[in-house]
Amino acid sequence: MVELEIKLPEGFLEEEVIDGVKVERKTKEIWAVEMDLYFQLRRVCEKYGLKYFADGGTLLGAVRHKGFIPWDDDMDFAMKRDDYEKLCEVAPQEFKEPYFFQTEFTDPGSQRGHAQLRNSRTTAIVMYESEDHFRFNQGIFIDIFVLDNLPDDLTEREAFVQKMEKTRLSFKKYAWYSTRYKPKTGVKGILRAALHQILGNRKNPVYRKYDRDAQKYRNVKTKECGMVTLKPLVKEYRYENAWIEETAELPFSFTTIPVPADYRSFLNREYGSGWETPVHTSSLHGDTIFDTDKPYTEYI
Repeated sequence: MVELEIKLPEGFLEEEVIDGVKVERKTKEIWAVEMDLYFQLRRVCEKYGLKYFADGGTLLGAVRHKGFIPWDDDMDFAMKRDDYEKLCEVAPQEFKEPYFFQTEFTDPGSQRGHAQLRNSRTTAIVMYESEDHFRFNQGIFIDIFVLDNLPDDLTEREAFVQKMEKTRLSFKKYAWYSTRYKPKTGVKGILRAALHQILGNRKNPVYRKYDRDAQKYRNVKTKECGMVTLKPLVKEYRYENAWIEETAELPFSFTTIPVPADYRSFLNREYGSGWETPVHTSSLHGDTIFDTDKPYTEYI
């Protein structure tokens, strides 16, 4: 496993059974790399007074398991737009090799719609993207989602999210510009390779508009916010601002993690009322090629 800056507790990497599920050493190594990334994020957020909190499976894991969900393989965090923008501003000077703060602006073609903090000496290639040979950084990561305000008027909101979704589909079409295609024969292959050479490092103009449009209600006091740049049409990713005005600390593995003060309302919205009962599911990312020993560049 790659060298980490954090010191792991004795025995952390050993295989064990958690809530009836056997967690192997390979998974523990992935968790270790992600915890190291989390400590980097926490260091920077505390330095600049930025509010962030666990989201998704990480929040659920903190509340229900006091750590990782035994079958989970990533960490999720969220921030409101003002804090997120400040993080993006200071990230280049704060995160140094092997840590890489990835957005569409720092790594064109990564196409995520949110930030990911990655360890460049490792590998986490999402399986459905593996055949495309994307050139963007694909080290093991933690997600950092941005929450933008949503208009209270439902008709206005529907028009807003529909527009955002349409633009999102457009900016993703640019993703292949950053793909490292294998040599192909024939006229089509030659033309595609030539176009790739011309546009390969071009910044995505559609994404810049998309990111700007997402902030339309940034300075408007609204009841709800949501992951507008990720899945604007999905109601499970919309939350009341009152739920996240304050944060609290909950135990998470060998440390603590910030969570929304009203985390129960947060989880009820995202997972429904039955979230307290564990249900073994797969990762949202699907199958992923993980390697805690080799960098992603050896795979692409």
